[in-house]
Formats: sequence, C-alpha cells, structure tokens
Amino acid sequence: MNKNFTILLRYATLLLTSITALQAKATEDSTGTYSVNFSSVPTLVSGTQNAIGSVYRFSNVAPGRSAIVTIVGATGGATVDMLDDNNLTKPEAFSPRITIPGNSTGMVEFKITFVAGNSNNPKKMDTLVATAMDIDGNANLHEMDALNLGGGTLSYQASTLEIMVTQTGTEFLGQNVGGVEYPNVDTSAKAVMFTITNKNVEEFIYKAGAQNMNSNAVTRQKGVYFKGFTYPSFTTLPVVLNAFAATSRNETNLVQWQTSSESNTLRFIIEKSSDGRSYTAIGEVAAAGNSSNARNYNFTDANVIAGTSYYRLRTVDHDGRFSYSAAVMVKRDKQQHQISLFPCPAVDFTIVSISADAAETVTLRMLDANGKALYSRQENITKGTTNIRMGQLDRFPSGTYYLQVVQKATTTTKPFMIL
Repeated sequence: MNKNFTILLRYATLLLTSITALQAKATEDSTGTYSVNFSSVPTLVSGTQNAIGSVYRFSNVAPGRSAIVTIVGATGGATVDMLDDNNLTKPEAFSPRITIPGNSTGMVEFKITFVAGNSNNPKKMDTLVATAMDIDGNANLHEMDALNLGGGTLSYQASTLEIMVTQTGTEFLGQNVGGVEYPNVDTSAKAVMFTITNKNVEEFIYKAGAQNMNSNAVTRQKGVYFKGFTYPSFTTLPVVLNAFAATSRNETNLVQWQTSSESNTLRFIIEKSSDGRSYTAIGEVAAAGNSSNARNYNFTDANVIAGTSYYRLRTVDHDGRFSYSAAVMVKRDKQQHQISLFPCPAVDFTIVSISADAAETVTLRMLDANGKALYSRQENITKGTTNIRMGQLDRFPSGTYYLQVVQKATTTTKPFMIL
C-alpha cells in the first residue's frame, strides 16, 4: 500500500467518523418520528416553475397522504430560487431557497394542503409538528420564518436572545435579532429554531424570507422540519393557550388571553419589552389551576410608551416550573397626543387636557362643522399632561366643532359640542 493511498484512507475514515457524529447529534436532538416527510421529488401540477400561483405535489409525505404546495404570494420582491433544495438541509424537510432584493424586507408565502393518496381530497393530519430551522443572520441580514397551523403550542429557546418569536392571531413569526451566522442548516442550532404543534391540521401556511440590508440581492436556504425538539430552559406545561393579543385602549394597553385547558397552573406573569429582547415583569394574574373549559384573562398596562411594546406570558405552575408564550406587540405613534375636553358639551369654556410623551410647542385649531378654521394659537406643552383653557366659546353658535392639535408629524382631531 503506497503512502499517498494510506494518507487518503485515514482522511476518508476521519471524515466519515465526523459525518456520523454530526448525524448522531442531530438525531439525539430531535424527539419522536417524522410527522411529515418531504424527501420525494415534487411534481409541477400547474403554473410556471417557482412563480407565484404555481402548484406542486409531493407524494407519500405521510401514510396515506400527499401534500399540495402552492406558492401563494410574496412581499418585498422576494422570489423562489428553488422550491425544495435538500443539499444543505434535511431531505425530510421542506426547504425552499429564497432570494431577497437588496435593501428590502421580503417573504414568500407557501400553503401546504394534505390530501388523501394521489387525489385532491383534503385529509387531516392527526398531529402536526413543524419546526422552522436556521433563522440566523449577520450584521446586514436577519432571516424571518412564520408558521400558521391554525393555532397550537409553541416551544423555543427563550433563554437565548437569538430570535424573537411573536404571535399575531394563529400565526407565529420568528425573527433573527442576534445577527449570528450558523453554518449550514443544523438542527443542533436550537437558538435559531422554533416549533409549533397542533392537532387535526388539514393545511398550514409557511412563510420564509429575510430583512436584507445589503445593497445586493441575497439568496438564503430556508427550511421547515417536521419533528419536535427539546429546547434548553423551556418547559412545556399542561396549559393550552387558545388566544393571546394586546391592543391599545385610550391611554392604556390591554393584554388578553384565553386558555382551553389548565392543569396545576398557579399564575400568569405578564412581561414587557420595548425591543423584543429584554423583558421585565410588570404584573401577574392568578390562574384557574385546573380547568377543562375556556378561561379568559386580561391585564391592563397603564404605563404605556410611544413606539412598540412587546408582551409575553410566563406561565408558572404550583411546582415552580414555567414556560413562555410567544410575544405580541402594540404600536403607538411616537409623541401622539391623548386629548380630552371638560366640560363637554361646553357653554362658554372648556379645559383641554393634552397628554404627551415629550415637551414641545403645538398648534391648537378650532374648526367648524365644514372644516373652516375659526381660530388658531400656539401652546407650549410639557411631558405628561398639560391643561389649557379655551374661553369665550359662547360667541359661537350652538353645534358641533372640532379641535385639532398639530405637532411636527401628527395632527390629532377631537370633536366637541357647544350648547
């Protein structure tokens, strides 16, 4: 045996050992069996290859089932470079390759429908487990993946701030915030993955894309893998969260959620963040404890801020274990004024109370019902609440009028009556 061949053989043995170790690691990280397997070659059913509106069939993705994949649409100029590229990811995963134009935020939306055998008749999956993988990035790019299984439970590595998972309705969106690039598409990189599990799923939506801050277009390998994973520092509690939302209500934000079942639940801790990464507890609500019926909860945040507020729930059971929900968010216009008038209706005067996030000079305008300006004046307001007296209103005929508060970027209009 010559020397060169011996060296080559040793190198090949070492490489094979390394590959086997990586494969074993990925297998150890996952739990359960594949609920869906996309390793078959897709067939174009209709439309133009990789174009919006095109429809594909993946055969035998699960016992007695095929999958119909439709490219529903795209935002930000994102396009499909390849429908299912398995070179860098798991062959069982659905792995589209997406191109995002320079200086753009874009995603491609896919609808996956399960059908019986080779027919087009819908057939539900009893349980569907979907994991969005490799939501990584760098200084100039942040990947994004969304899963909508019509609801379900979320699990992810909440203790590591590499991705931010937010919930809107039944859609869960994972956005890279850490800016760390992970090699290939590795299921051991749990910090950039999240998993949704739901029952009786006939179809679901998968969105894949990125925020690209480069001047040139970037192509990224994406993937949704149909296996569950055990995430460090994440405990799945026997609580089913049906709905979770936050809305602005006048000068407060209202956080609401509903559970369909609870077991051994002690309390819900409401946490808040201004950047989606660093959270602080702002209150708690006692839980039902044990329940098989729908339970509605709410919490009012009176300390609102301009811009975006993120809220998430930390559910704690009687044993001290806890789990996190996805985050929901409320957007408020920066330095938008909250205006009230008293007395209203007015006779000869009214007090205008203006709540603002910063001190500035604003313009007050009084308009009639036709929008004609009756008078205008400037006022200096302070951070917090400023009270301004509007007098001599009895010189105007009875009827409906409008008060406008004009600032640099926003005009707020409030109707009032004079008797």
